[in-house]
Amino acid sequence: MTEDEFKQSARQKGYDAPVAKEWDAGHFNDWHVHPFCLYVHILEGEMTLDLETDGGIETTVCGPGDSIEVPVNVRHTERITGPNTRFLSAPRPPA
Repeated sequence: MTEDEFKQSARQKGYDAPVAKEWDAGHFNDWHVHPFCLYVHILEGEMTLDLETDGGIETTVCGPGDSIEVPVNVRHTERITGPNTRFLSAPRPPA
């Protein structure tokens, strides 16, 4: 998915305007939750997300062009295992 396609998808899904972010290599966010849904699109680099589901921990590795949605109130971590990573992040309040 391209950046423009992601922005269009975010609008169609009711997300707020995406915000550009950059995290350094080695960045790690410990387990946490958000009181909103989150839609993330990787522009450069790589991000690994661990989501806590009823079936256990679901790990997704996202690279350039990949997108992932994190549901409201789902415990998760994010980590950058390679070079600096640039990404777009769009929140959406729960329905």
